[in-house]
Amino acid sequence: MLSTEEFGDFFEAVHGPGHRPFSWQRDLLEHLASSGAWPEQIAAPTGAGKSSVIEVHVFANALAAVGAGARVPRRLAIVVNRRALTDAHAERANHIQALLDGPTDSAADVMARVREALASLRPAGAERRQPLVVTTMRGAAATDRGWLNAPEACAVLCMTPDMWGSSLLFRSYGASRLARPRLAGLLALDAAIVLDEAHLNRQLIVTARRVGELCAAGAERIGVPALQAVEMTATPPGAAGRAVGVTRSSIADDPRLASRVLAPKGIRYIETDTWPANGQMTTKYRDAVVKQVIDAVGQARELIPDSPDGEDGAHPPRTIGCVLNRVGGAVQVAKELREKGLACQLWVGRMRPWDLERLREEEPGLFGPAGSERVDVLVATQTVEVGVDLDLVSMVTELASGSSLAQRAGRVNRLGLRDRGDVIVLGPPADAKVKADALPYCKEDLLQGRAWVLRRAGTGDLSPLAVSEHPPEPDTSRRVLYQRPEPWDAALWSKTSMDLVVEPELDLWLRDGLEPEEGTVGIVLRGLSELPEATAGEALVRAVPPQEHEVYPTTVATARALIERLADEQSALLESAVLWRDGDVHAEWQARIADPKRADGQAIARLLRPGDLLVIDAAAAILTEGVVTPDGDEAGEPVPVPSLRGVAAMITDDEELMRLCQLEAEELDSEFPEGEREWPPGWDAESGIAPAWLVVRAEEIVDDESDERSAWSRSPRILLADHNAAVSARAGEIGERIGLLPSPESALREAGLWHDAGKEDERFQAFLGQEDRRDDAPLAKSGGRPLKSVRRAWADAGLPPGWRHELASTAAYWGQARADGEGPVDDGRRDLVARLVGTSHGRGRPTFNHDPITAGPGDSEALEELVGEGEWESLIARTDRVWGEWGAAYLEALLRAADCSISAEGR
Repeated sequence: MLSTEEFGDFFEAVHGPGHRPFSWQRDLLEHLASSGAWPEQIAAPTGAGKSSVIEVHVFANALAAVGAGARVPRRLAIVVNRRALTDAHAERANHIQALLDGPTDSAADVMARVREALASLRPAGAERRQPLVVTTMRGAAATDRGWLNAPEACAVLCMTPDMWGSSLLFRSYGASRLARPRLAGLLALDAAIVLDEAHLNRQLIVTARRVGELCAAGAERIGVPALQAVEMTATPPGAAGRAVGVTRSSIADDPRLASRVLAPKGIRYIETDTWPANGQMTTKYRDAVVKQVIDAVGQARELIPDSPDGEDGAHPPRTIGCVLNRVGGAVQVAKELREKGLACQLWVGRMRPWDLERLREEEPGLFGPAGSERVDVLVATQTVEVGVDLDLVSMVTELASGSSLAQRAGRVNRLGLRDRGDVIVLGPPADAKVKADALPYCKEDLLQGRAWVLRRAGTGDLSPLAVSEHPPEPDTSRRVLYQRPEPWDAALWSKTSMDLVVEPELDLWLRDGLEPEEGTVGIVLRGLSELPEATAGEALVRAVPPQEHEVYPTTVATARALIERLADEQSALLESAVLWRDGDVHAEWQARIADPKRADGQAIARLLRPGDLLVIDAAAAILTEGVVTPDGDEAGEPVPVPSLRGVAAMITDDEELMRLCQLEAEELDSEFPEGEREWPPGWDAESGIAPAWLVVRAEEIVDDESDERSAWSRSPRILLADHNAAVSARAGEIGERIGLLPSPESALREAGLWHDAGKEDERFQAFLGQEDRRDDAPLAKSGGRPLKSVRRAWADAGLPPGWRHELASTAAYWGQARADGEGPVDDGRRDLVARLVGTSHGRGRPTFNHDPITAGPGDSEALEELVGEGEWESLIARTDRVWGEWGAAYLEALLRAADCSISAEGR
């Protein structure tokens, strides 16, 4: 059993002895556990521990699981407008996840009881019953969407605004079209969003709250909470209906909290004539910034001298921060400081995630309150503004908006352990006019920011409490009105499998500014130079697609400038490069390079569009301080193969390949026991010629939305009846664990029994390798063969292009449901079950690209009614009216989760 009084013990188990929750954090837990609803607003000064919403969410779900608290949303999405801060939230959640997965001292330990409570939310017979599910979604390359298969679990989702918003509105950036309904449904129902520093994205909170209203009726019919939206900020713009946060009374009752929010710090404004009016870094301005940083480092050394017995190069933590408004400026300043002999680290959103992970391992204290004993200066951009628990000695920052400066100041003397912490702001003279925007800030915000700094400098008090009581002016609204999603918008967005004449443009519902936004692309480093030709590189990238932690994010403009430079200086590297777009190699890249008439740098660069990934040889000099820049003069290194998910080895060395291809199969099995070997397509093992590459799989990775998931299994033989029964039972158990009302739960069970009935088609059975049906029961999936053989078999089975077994399953159910009943058919129930069966792979929303003959040959009467007469589209419209677009998508996601989890278990 658990109780709210034990939250302090749980918090201490997570963060270490003596680290117990503040009073306002306990208030938040009690509010959530008693009401089942998150407050509309969490208002707390910087340093007051707003990121603890993760611990509150986890413990509140544990209380609900044992009946000691109200039913609360299972999924918490922490959304923040900074890529690096999304990672910071994920690190915190992953730490809690590791503790819950790890050993405990005794069964009575609070962590053990929380684990047991959260595990009880998962199906008892499931192979994976992790107490807490954590994922990070930022866009770019391959993203882990395993959380979609655990809709009943307590989950923490760390996401950027565009990723969360586009996923909620059925258009998830970076996700396949077939996965979009699952994402939308699971983010809208039984879910909450905490928008960190909501002033950075006011439109998104409007959209979130409106979606919560639109899906409320469907959520009530299903028996789960509708989307709850929380704005979390240190500088609240005004009172909210339901708010929890730090008050004067909570400070008076909590000395530890008081030491943080009353932490002494001051602010100084340094005027400089070198401040660039357009925001672009100049040499003179860079030197002015560097001078202030060097002075601040000297003062830190006086304040915190070296330890006489310390290791060489080590000293008590005394890192100062240097915050620039643009990545290019941060890179230049970091490079100059390093050349001046300072131990400097760069932290910007355009770092490769793998590099950031290595930096966290090498300097763990740098990213937390403990501090680093080796780093003099942390140079950053807006990455330090939100959700980062840094405790810097002082900070040098260039002028920004008032809200940004208030956030940056919160990273100085964060714990209140020092007598003072100084924030130095560089900007134009106090009486100088700011005549133009200096991106990313508009001139009005820069003027207001300067005025606020001068006022706070006059008082000498920049403590977090003083900032919250005397906040800067809110950033200038970039929109006159905010846009609400309406029912007709939802009806359009939910048509996810239809090719619309014009795809919806979501900026109106997601972004505060409607001005054109510079797109981003990614650069991936791989060892391509050893490959004999460009086509071998394309085949290798198809075999091992880019993964998110490999990607250097950059702007389209920077990448294009880089390509033009490489075309002049290192053209051979472009010839071996691979352009990855929409999940596949973009052939036009090599066609353009191979055509002498079109192979100039500008023409090649124009091929890039937002969302592309350029895979290039690691010898390319493209980096400055670990960030992609147009004039980069440093080469990087590829992410090591063992760090690539699902890959045990990737071999491109000619001599090694020649040796390996001469080995017998048994010898290769002995050399690579890890998993399946994949050679280049078309390579002849009898040719005596070495292949271009060899990939050894550590595990088979099957996309849940792919056709392979419908056919392949790790088990040798799965009977269709057994699979359908297992999916039905799992769907029902998921419904029970969630607490669905009886009607939708029983519909899920029935849909599970029918979802693969169409696989009885003889052609599909031939596709599965079941050639002779006279003595054998039909199969659900074929096992014991490589995935690539499954892909080849599809073409040989005689099935029409695009034939869908789930439509055949729907037709089988549709006719049977009418024939079974002696009395009148429950049309509402039949509609829902048929919809769940037909959309079980993300298609049929709202049409199938089939005529009744192509969809057959079985159940022709039902297919004529559903497809020929348009009953299927009417059914989709009816179920949308009853359950709502998001509610129907949620139920679809539950059935799909049951199917995918049973398939992953080899059943």
